[in-house]
Amino acid sequence: MQEENKQIDPGTMERLVQGNEQIGYYRSISNYEEALKISKEMLELVKELGLQGSEAHGTTLLNAATAYRAAGMCEKAIAMYRAAEQIFKNLGIQDERLAGLYNNMSMAFQQKEDYGTAESCLLQALAIVRNLPDHKVEEATTYANLASVCYEKEEFAQGIEYVQRAIERFEECEEKDAHYCGALALLAQGHYEQGELEKAISAYTEALREILAHFGKNESYAMTCENCAIVLSKAGFTKEAEYLKKEAKETYENIRRPKKEISGLELSKCYYETYGKAMLKEQFPEYADRVAAGLVGHGSECLGFDDMWSKDHDFGPGFCLWFTEEDYEKVGQKMQEAYEALPKAFMGYPARNTSKRGGGRVGVLSIPEFYEEFTGNGAWSEMEDEKLAMAVNGEVFDDPLGEFSAIREQLQNGMPFAVWKRRLANAVALTAQAGQYNYGRCKKRNDIVAANLALDEFVREGMRTAYLLNRRYMPYYKWAWRGLENLERLSELKPLFEQVLSSEGERESVVEEICARLLEELKRQNLTYGEETFLELHVERILEAKEEMNPIIEQIVEMEWEMFQNVRNTGGRAACQDDFETFDVMRKSQFLTWDLPLLESYWQDLQEGKAQGRNLVMEKYAYMMESTAPKEYEAIATGLPKISEEKQAMVEQIVAIQVGWREEFAEKYPHLSGQARIIHTSEDTLYDISFETYLRGELKTYSMQTLVLYGRRIVAFVQEQKNMTEEIMRYTTAFYGYKTLEDAEIK
Repeated sequence: MQEENKQIDPGTMERLVQGNEQIGYYRSISNYEEALKISKEMLELVKELGLQGSEAHGTTLLNAATAYRAAGMCEKAIAMYRAAEQIFKNLGIQDERLAGLYNNMSMAFQQKEDYGTAESCLLQALAIVRNLPDHKVEEATTYANLASVCYEKEEFAQGIEYVQRAIERFEECEEKDAHYCGALALLAQGHYEQGELEKAISAYTEALREILAHFGKNESYAMTCENCAIVLSKAGFTKEAEYLKKEAKETYENIRRPKKEISGLELSKCYYETYGKAMLKEQFPEYADRVAAGLVGHGSECLGFDDMWSKDHDFGPGFCLWFTEEDYEKVGQKMQEAYEALPKAFMGYPARNTSKRGGGRVGVLSIPEFYEEFTGNGAWSEMEDEKLAMAVNGEVFDDPLGEFSAIREQLQNGMPFAVWKRRLANAVALTAQAGQYNYGRCKKRNDIVAANLALDEFVREGMRTAYLLNRRYMPYYKWAWRGLENLERLSELKPLFEQVLSSEGERESVVEEICARLLEELKRQNLTYGEETFLELHVERILEAKEEMNPIIEQIVEMEWEMFQNVRNTGGRAACQDDFETFDVMRKSQFLTWDLPLLESYWQDLQEGKAQGRNLVMEKYAYMMESTAPKEYEAIATGLPKISEEKQAMVEQIVAIQVGWREEFAEKYPHLSGQARIIHTSEDTLYDISFETYLRGELKTYSMQTLVLYGRRIVAFVQEQKNMTEEIMRYTTAFYGYKTLEDAEIK
């Protein structure tokens, strides 16, 4: 509905979008009266807005038709499907949207037992998906649906032909999924109906082989065993039939029996795969591709450390579903009710035993609220390692939107170097003071309690140092020592820390050995130098250390600088082309606010551009000339890559948000803002390019893939109520030695 958004009040368009979502939601919970009521309202709104014949009109008709079909009013539904079909055709829409319409319309005709027309609809859907790239699975599924329709018509030979084509398409895919196994079973059913028992047995056998290879002995395996046993029995293979019946019986029993030593994380994932996915698909299909699922947060099971003693509280079947704040407000409560209606016991485990303080760990959650519990106000300097460890532990099972995982990735890898360095220096200082200095002094005074407290402090801060050197967060003290075994570096310290606390002999030598290994790692990471063994002497050196940047950022900056050297300026070589230090700081400050997928995509843009003989940096400045030097721009515009309307619209949406952030920054930090670019395109001159113009020029050089990923980062910042300009400037000022933006503003 993006086209209509340009001409109509955004609030009204949002009402239309939400109304369409509500149609699907009420249909999914079988509240057909409300679904039909909203359908009528939305179609009337389309008329009021003058959107007849638009994509928005076609989409609304499609959603309304599906609601009428679900309510059993097939004639009305078919009329609406036909109207939507005509609109899509008039607009030249010949993609998965039209194919989806035909699939839905086919279901309406099947309900009427008009299998001929249902088949015709599926054939039209097939004609579309066959011409779309990377749609082999959709093509195969449509063939399988056609086979099912033919079976209803008792046209088994034709059905078998369709399902054989489905199998061929599935086999062309890199990975085979459950639909492939289903197609094999469907083929077996067709052969059975035709009396071709040997072929039916062969197909069932292949289906069983595939299920075992990819999914193990699950419920589908048991059902297929039962069906194959029926065919074997009819064919006279009594012994084989009895074997499969036994297999089915044992499989069903095993499914209901707890696995030996299954972890809480595994239990959660199985519970989600068994019940969660089906709940989303059947009851909330409109949101199935908008919700993240997994198990993250409180509890030993999220760390993978649960054991037989962990099961006495806050343990049992359960998983988390994370929504954007907007989606949570719309459907969070309803989905929580559906979640609570799921079977409580699972795989032999009783219902989750939630303690008084353990509520809210699983179920339907808002992404912002979930992370807020662990990150507070979002300031890195105020976040606690223990809580950050909870925010990034566990496992994300599904995240089609990627928003939950984007924040998770940022928390895992995005701590600013300056913040990390201060934490590391503090941990090193406390390790030295407690173990190398205070422990010995307390021991000489025969102050046993103080000496033991010093050792406790040494072990805690020494472990924290090890975690920080691995760029990991130290978890809750109960699990910190155990977690050392999972560190890539310094895991060998685990038995040494144990020796410090448990040994009755000389402990100073073990303390010194631990400190020596920590020092070795500090030097390996170029965080300090020198041979002094007292760690306290290395604290200032750590604080003065410079960051070793992410290699991909280094590669990007290096290639951009190379391209920048070849930019031909109308007034001759610009002074900034000889100032790598400033260029390096400015570009890295921007890229540090990006996530890895975005960095990788942009790096690919640069590589492909270079291979094609293009200079993306030069193109960026060329696009800027549309504002700074219009006449000169006209002369070169035809030589620049053409910007599509879709891309231009995305660029302008992003620019509008970022200009707003830049204006907010100027109000908050006027001194710093005054040293940066002017803000608005309207202020441009030939030699003074605004933030807005520069940004617009750069965004135009991004590929659509990179632009979409960049847009997602912008959305993530908006949802987290963060200002990207402020984050970039925070990195910039840190590069120049300031501790905070406030310090930089004052000085």
